[in-house]
Order: sequence, then structure tokens, then C-alpha cells
Amino acid sequence: QTLGKERGLVVFAGVEVTTREEAHCVVLFADDQARAAFQKYLDEHLPPVPNDPERFGDQVWVNSRNEIVGEAPYLLLSALDRSVGQIAATVRQLGGLFIAAHVERPSFSLISQLGFIDPSLPLDAIEFNDAARYEKLVAAHTYLKHYTVYRASDAHYPEQIGTKYSLLKAGALDFQHLAMAFRRENGHTIVTA
Repeated sequence: QTLGKERGLVVFAGVEVTTREEAHCVVLFADDQARAAFQKYLDEHLPPVPNDPERFGDQVWVNSRNEIVGEAPYLLLSALDRSVGQIAATVRQLGGLFIAAHVERPSFSLISQLGFIDPSLPLDAIEFNDAARYEKLVAAHTYLKHYTVYRASDAHYPEQIGTKYSLLKAGALDFQHLAMAFRRENGHTIVTA
């Protein structure tokens, strides 16, 4: 976030989590205190499966000079031992945003894993990557039209960042206004480009 600010970018603290159902969800937080509390939750509920760097690659974090400052000992792509509902409730308690990730994907999405999205699940938005696949999904699951939807690159490599994006129409570029756009309040919206 500090590096982003130096370069004129707003970076929201967050993570893509894998639920016990093997579904991916994006979680965003307003401040470092909430992010740190959720990191503690992740540490408590991520199974202690050792990483195999030969098979899955190194799991390091770096500083602003791209120097390695630490390595995660456990396999980070493991599913948490908590359900999507339990994770959503924790995110709500911390004041975060809870988003269904890449819903049109044939694997690791809420719909691929559960067959549908439970209407009682407190989602702030749903995210998709591939427009053609998403259109087919909406034709089969018309209830998706009721959600705030946005397109994202689901970048796994730096060169993928920004290849697919949405535009935020809001009074300011901050967490509060992003939340208002997801709720479609006061003329704030998010529009797929």
C-alpha cells in the first residue's frame, strides 16, 4: 500500500481465500487493523500442510526493493477449514467486503463447487473474468442479475494485472466509496469496461 501510494495508486488490503468447499472468494479491508485480524484468522484456519517448493514454487514475500524478507512454510493454496458462510461472517465482523471470485469458472468458484450461490450469503459483489462464459452463466442462473458484478483480471502474474478491469464511479477512490459502489448508493457504481 505504501509503495502504491508513492506511485499514485490506491491499493486495498485483501486476499483471495479458498473456502472449505474449495471455492475462491476475494476479501478486502478498510484498514491495517482489520487486515491483521483477518491474517490471524487465516493463520488459525489454514491447514499446516508443508509447502513443496519443487512442485508448487517458492512462497516468499518481498519488500519495496524486491528483496525477500520471509517465506511462508505452509502451502498457501490449501482450503481453509472454514465454510464460505463462516468466512463471510468473520469478514462482516471486521467490516470487510466479501466477493465471490471468478464465478464463471468451471472450477474453484461458488457455482462450480455448490451449483448455485445461496441468497442468504452476505456477498458485496460477484467477480468474473471471461465475459462470454459469464453471459452463458447468467442465462442459466438469472438470479445473478441482482448482484453487483464487476470484471477483473484475476492476475496470477504481474503482467496480467489490468488486462481486464472495471471502472469505479465514486466520489473518491477509497474503501468507503468502493463499498458504496458495491451497494449502489448515492450514484456510486462499478461498471465493467
